[in-house]
Amino acid sequence: MNICIFTGNISRLNKLQDTSKDMKYIKFTIAVDRKNKGEKSDFIGMTAFGHTAEFLANWCSVGTKVCVHSHYQQGSYQKDGKTVYTNDFIVDSLEKLSSKKETAEAKDDYGFVDVQADGLDDEGLPFN
Repeated sequence: MNICIFTGNISRLNKLQDTSKDMKYIKFTIAVDRKNKGEKSDFIGMTAFGHTAEFLANWCSVGTKVCVHSHYQQGSYQKDGKTVYTNDFIVDSLEKLSSKKETAEAKDDYGFVDVQADGLDDEGLPFN
């Protein structure tokens, strides 16, 4: 089974383009942290097509945290009479987890953002 799942932040987002058959696509890179903290991140190139590509172009930017379900695909093309091989991750689905603005907000020691609910009174709640 050829399934690859990555969670990371978009580090490069190209412009939305059209294929020769009028299919929209976009190429982008996500920065994925390695298992052990302090290690370098890996930068993984991806290609999305159709509605997913349009979603990325319209609603995501550099810094947006995403979860990408993809599959690995090897391709090739000719350049100067030589065959060049490519290693590609093709997006099957994508979920936007946060935006750059949300990741920049102040968080407490446990990673939670303090949300102020105007007009709500905690008096009498059982967990106070």
